Amino acid sequence: VGFWLFFLGISFFKENMDVMKEIFNLAQYKDMSLWIFWLIGMVVTAIVHSSGAVGVMTLAALSSGVIWFEASFAIILWANVWTTFSSLAASLSWNSAKRQIGMANFLFNLITVGIGIVFFKPYIWLTLEFFGYKSNPVMGNAMINFIFNLTTSLLFVPILKQFTRCITKIIPTKVEHYDLD
Repeated sequence: VGFWLFFLGISFFKENMDVMKEIFNLAQYKDMSLWIFWLIGMVVTAIVHSSGAVGVMTLAALSSGVIWFEASFAIILWANVWTTFSSLAASLSWNSAKRQIGMANFLFNLITVGIGIVFFKPYIWLTLEFFGYKSNPVMGNAMINFIFNLTTSLLFVPILKQFTRCITKIIPTKVEHYDLD
């Protein structure tokens, strides 16, 4: 049922994107800086509070030709940061362990997006040219996100202990006592 709803949502967004393309086509802004699309990813995620929903909307826009491949990757990169910022903000009113998890999630995504920005063009080349998804940008979008998540996660493995120490310095662990009255 979940997959069915997911694909139904993509179909719904695609139909609406076809209408949107006639009214407002972002492709006319192809020469603009990708920073605009990183900003779009953050703002739309802030509005809908779901990077998954932004991903579906981005795939629909890409499929309809409203945006192009590089813009879709830029939008999804920054959608990841904003959604983790929301979880960080929500965790601040909880105990230190939950605040540490929120901070770790936010910093991990912020650092990996930094890696994505630095290696933006190589990720694009790897997906479109090396793996050959130039003729199928929607599948290419899924592939670039897989490659990005895999490589950045693997890059983090060797520094997990240092990252954990950094998080506990930012938010020290506190023993918390609760009255059961």
